[in-house]
Amino acid sequence: AAGAAFDDVDLPLGDLPGPPEGHRAPSQAACCLARVARAGCGAWTYSAEEKKCWLKSAGRRRTNKVGLVSGLNHAPRRQPALAISG
Repeated sequence: AAGAAFDDVDLPLGDLPGPPEGHRAPSQAACCLARVARAGCGAWTYSAEEKKCWLKSAGRRRTNKVGLVSGLNHAPRRQPALAISG
């Protein structure tokens, strides 16, 4: 599933069970990919400075926080088929 990522944004609520200090993640991409394997994960927040990732149930509330990147998980939307006449 594809999603949207936002620089300098924290999603302060909805942490899924796990270490409160976050999971170790070497990169933003690794954090984003970790959500695929986690049932119920609807969003994520990553700190490049700390190399930590927080998986979230949702990302309804957003706050500004310099240095964090947060993403929302969205299933790709199906595009209607286009009829081509020729």
